[in-house]
Amino acid sequence: MRILYRDQTFPTVVAALVITLTASILGLAIRSSDMMWSGRLACIALVGCLFVTWSAVPISMLAYENMRPDTAAKKILQDLNANTVARYGLVDILRGETGQVTISLRSDGLDYSRHDPLRAFHELVQQAILAKDRLLLGNLLSLLFERVAKILDAPWPSDSLASADWRIRAKIRSRIRFPQDDQLAVAVHALHYVVRLARNLKRDWGSLDVGRHSAEYNIAKFAACLAARHGTEAIGSVALTAIARISLEYKDITPYGRVEPLNLLSRTIRALDASNRSTEVSLALSLIALIECNTKQLSDGRGDPLYATLTPEHTMRLDAIRRDWGEELWKSKIKDVDPWRA
Repeated sequence: MRILYRDQTFPTVVAALVITLTASILGLAIRSSDMMWSGRLACIALVGCLFVTWSAVPISMLAYENMRPDTAAKKILQDLNANTVARYGLVDILRGETGQVTISLRSDGLDYSRHDPLRAFHELVQQAILAKDRLLLGNLLSLLFERVAKILDAPWPSDSLASADWRIRAKIRSRIRFPQDDQLAVAVHALHYVVRLARNLKRDWGSLDVGRHSAEYNIAKFAACLAARHGTEAIGSVALTAIARISLEYKDITPYGRVEPLNLLSRTIRALDASNRSTEVSLALSLIALIECNTKQLSDGRGDPLYATLTPEHTMRLDAIRRDWGEELWKSKIKDVDPWRA
């Protein structure tokens, strides 16, 4: 409530109400002794009363607007920024002398006085979970990654567009500003939240794997959008690693639904390839092999749209990875970018 109603409308109306009541009481108190001041206070009280009365219209509209989960989420997610994530202190980003980036997560979760910038957002997510509303959950996670993309100056295509119609182009600001480490930490903070959320959904929604659908779809879309933003290579790798963590979490559950969210990886790979992000392309192809070897999420025709849209070169590289596949191959690719390795 504190985050939702930090708009200046409410403090202004409360202040006007206090002034109106004070002027009314003082006017009544001095009415018999000083008619001039009594009249002035009556005028102040009348103006204040009219202001408070007419303010009921914008207040009612604002309250009604906040009843929409997507509108409320957009306001609440304003609390997710580089400063609040830095104060929470979950993410550590270290850069070596050669420019190598190492990302880690702090496990000291016993400091309950910290303000989690996603705490209020999680309340909305919990409502979607309790109602088993997978569409609302997907919309909320989309708004989360849209907020992170905005912080990173990365594009975010409209959800109303099919993936084939996305236009992932670098913003003008991103060409002149390099992302700072505290901005990258916001992305890792959000990814960590979604990984944990997907794990908890496996418990809350039982044998259905719909808990991974919206998570993997939005993370794959986020990774595709990062392809247009220079300086986010490490975050793109973390995003792909997050998909791996979620898929392996659901490896013992039969895939559900007609549409497989992992098929969006083909769009992610094309976007990465167009931006010459070869390391992430290789990681994405290895991710596909990892999922093939450990889950049924791409079997029985579920992954046909993914394989059909891979380029011949990517298909050849994927075949080579399959021939040489081993868990050590995957570990070698994520050893420096996997914040969940511990």
